[in-house]
Amino acid sequence: MRILHTADWQIGMRAAHVGKAGPSVRDARLASARRVVEIANERHVDALVLAGDTFEDSDVPRDLVQKVADILGESVAPVLVLPANHDPLVPGGVWEHPAWKDKDPRVRILRSTEPFQIGGALFLACPLLSRTSPEDPTDALQSTGASRDQIRIGIAHGSLRGAGAPDDQIADDFPIKREVVRRAALDYLALGHWHTPSIHEVDGVERIAYCGSHEPTKFGETSEKGASGQCLVVTIEAPGGPPVLESLNTRTLEWRSEKLVVSSVGDLTELRSRLDREPADSRERTLLDLVLTGVISPADATALDDLLVLARERFLYARIRSDALTLRPDGEGWIDQLPAGVPRAVARRLADLADSPNSSSTARDALDLLYRIHAEVAR
Repeated sequence: MRILHTADWQIGMRAAHVGKAGPSVRDARLASARRVVEIANERHVDALVLAGDTFEDSDVPRDLVQKVADILGESVAPVLVLPANHDPLVPGGVWEHPAWKDKDPRVRILRSTEPFQIGGALFLACPLLSRTSPEDPTDALQSTGASRDQIRIGIAHGSLRGAGAPDDQIADDFPIKREVVRRAALDYLALGHWHTPSIHEVDGVERIAYCGSHEPTKFGETSEKGASGQCLVVTIEAPGGPPVLESLNTRTLEWRSEKLVVSSVGDLTELRSRLDREPADSRERTLLDLVLTGVISPADATALDDLLVLARERFLYARIRSDALTLRPDGEGWIDQLPAGVPRAVARRLADLADSPNSSSTARDALDLLYRIHAEVAR
């Protein structure tokens, strides 16, 4: 049995946090959804499993529901779609749209916990009926009558207990106990809810996985197993056998985070040059989060302004955070504000070395560090 495991498409996401890049971010989620289906067809999977949060909420424009239904309808294999906390099974919700009634029966909305079979595998789903809950959605899954001549695959959405929830997730929101794998005799549990991929063992075998979102939703969606913007192709050869997981890139846009410690105008100039050399097609699909720290002089301020203008003009989106930069005043008058004795004497010696014709950057870096400490203490 081979399945493609994807989740957290969140089609219809507003993306207000990236300003004018919002429409591009929303379009990318549809483009990446198409890529997921393409991979499923290329790999000849037996089922495409969408483990929840297909939509941002139940109020997304109905034309988007139709678009997603059409995209899923391109899958050769059966498609299993789990309602989850962003798009639960509620009256008037997205799952009552006519698109699902008119679709090929291969696109199946998982509306109950009733097991069903595809090929040699039995699937057990846990659809959600609300936005939040302290209850474990997998409590309904049992092994009663389980036949070990069938591969058993669970599909759920929530926070796996004891797995280290991402900082932006509430660990007690739809908490899932790892022991469900033993209780329900699952060979694999496909989870959604966390946007970063992670894989978890049961009795020494990797049987639980978050595939991560198919397209990043914000900066910082990374984990030890990689970054969001991927899907998992999962192969299980026989009942009780270990799942073999392969991650495949599906992202359309690049969400890039960088940090730079600035000690001279040359650092800003080099950064500007590096950003300027990036190919246009790369810049146009990159959202950049740049954090600057360190010390600059007033003379460096123009170079900083030029860098900010360049980044915002060249990239799809650029967030430049320079609040942590310390502005060093012209001259060395600040040295007289240091405590008398060793601190002031050391600063004056460093200033002399930094101004000497044969000085190295070490003295200037040390002086900048001393000023940064002084500025922090003075705040």
